[in-house]
Amino acid sequence: MRASITAILVIRQGGEQLSESLRALTTQSRSLSKLVLVDSSADSTLSPLIDAALEGAPFEWSTCTVPYSARFADAIEEGMATAFGEDTSIPDSEWVWLLRDDSTASDTALERLVGVVESAPLIKIAGPKQRMTDQPGVIREMGETMTRFGERMALAERERDQAQYDRLSDVLAVGEVGMLVEASLLRDLGGFDPGLSPLDGGLDLCVRARLAGHRVVVVPISVVHVGAGPAD
Repeated sequence: MRASITAILVIRQGGEQLSESLRALTTQSRSLSKLVLVDSSADSTLSPLIDAALEGAPFEWSTCTVPYSARFADAIEEGMATAFGEDTSIPDSEWVWLLRDDSTASDTALERLVGVVESAPLIKIAGPKQRMTDQPGVIREMGETMTRFGERMALAERERDQAQYDRLSDVLAVGEVGMLVEASLLRDLGGFDPGLSPLDGGLDLCVRARLAGHRVVVVPISVVHVGAGPAD
């Protein structure tokens, strides 16, 4: 079944980085079905910037707002409600791609993620290789696990990317930025836990998905550059 992809992009700062993030979405080799912008910036001047960056975009898009104090979990919940409604059922073909305004996806990032989930029905969450925006050759994060005390531990973090981890596939968890997740599963799991820090939110969600019997994978050939945002 061909996946239909909705990107939910959380806006915190805006500015040129947001423009770059949006332009990257318009040039994806696998086009989005729609884009939902969740604006938590409290900046009333963003509309012209967004309009310019998305001019001629090959997908529909809409904007919703949340308070500046809203956490990533709250922003994603609002984005899901905007994209799919609160009471309607979500088809299994619907997936959501979770991004922030400090993330810039490579042109093939989405295509690589979708290719993996479409070929293996048990995979319900897939994450890209995250590289650092200010040091493009350095891995920011690529897959997560936890210690026996329950603490998050990145499988690869702050290392120069020499393809040394490119054979990784099944992992305990992936980070929330760039995560592709089946929309109905995200709703069924109750979304991200608002009581956790953004750093732990992805780990918690993926663990709950795995306990429900689903696979979580990292896709090293899918690359998203991420800045030093709230999760750092």
